Amino acid sequence: MPAGPTHLAKTPEEVIDPGSVRSELHRLLKCSQLKNSKRCSDLLSYIVEESIAGRGGQLKERSIGIDVYGRSPDYDTTADPVVRNAASELRKRLAQFYIDSKEGTAIRIGLHAGTYKPEFHSARQESETAQFQGGSRAQSRPTTFAMLAVGLPLCIALGLLFYYFRTSDP
Repeated sequence: MPAGPTHLAKTPEEVIDPGSVRSELHRLLKCSQLKNSKRCSDLLSYIVEESIAGRGGQLKERSIGIDVYGRSPDYDTTADPVVRNAASELRKRLAQFYIDSKEGTAIRIGLHAGTYKPEFHSARQESETAQFQGGSRAQSRPTTFAMLAVGLPLCIALGLLFYYFRTSDP
């Protein structure tokens, strides 16, 4: 199965139509989380279109800075973190969109930390993965409240034991 302009594949079993990806991109660009952020919208459009064109593996901070944000070819990426900042903000906005979204979607676009290459997932595959894993990762993590509910009484009990043995006569 060719990955490139005709099909986007994360795994050999999953083939995603570029038209579906573009439809999801247009839906994202109209959402409240992205329509007011030109920086995030421009970044998302660029990385999705580059991936559809088969150039997702060539997405680097410097090339994005030059092509999307008009930086000069010799700009210092450590002194000008525009791409890293925009990518970080885009990740947050995408996550919030999919959390808030009430509508079902056939495709989800994601951007993992440490990369500028977007991932395209079918919603069906995500639901199957969530069922296999027994829910989402967020549901399997202990909450702050649960940790406090267990940890605080344990600390108090240990403190009382320490005080009791420290003050008792030998």
